[in-house]
Amino acid sequence: MWPDHCVQGSKGCEYYKDFMIKESDLEVLKGKVKMVESYSGFGGDGEDTKLAQTLKDMGVSSVYCCGLAYDYCVGSTAESAAKEGFDTFLVRDATRSVAKETETLMEVRMKEAGVKEIASETLL
Repeated sequence: MWPDHCVQGSKGCEYYKDFMIKESDLEVLKGKVKMVESYSGFGGDGEDTKLAQTLKDMGVSSVYCCGLAYDYCVGSTAESAAKEGFDTFLVRDATRSVAKETETLMEVRMKEAGVKEIASETLL
């Protein structure tokens, strides 16, 4: 189990001060089941964040993932998005891994799921 991090109501879960948040943005909470690692923003292991259905209801067809950590939460979220049928992109230069060994394993999982890796310059 990972040490507690991004705990609701703590400084660790606050958004970066320059992060632009719009009223229409969706916040997805995960990791609410104690003693269960919740890597994907789509849920898993007894947790359903309802993200897949919410995005489908909104007419979303593509998902772009970035952040920390490539080999755990970001990669698992991208993998789940692809398995849910979304055209899924991982912004490679906007994420980092915990370790090279787990990064390599996640690369294989995402490739098998159909996740496409792109650079941030293609979005700007």
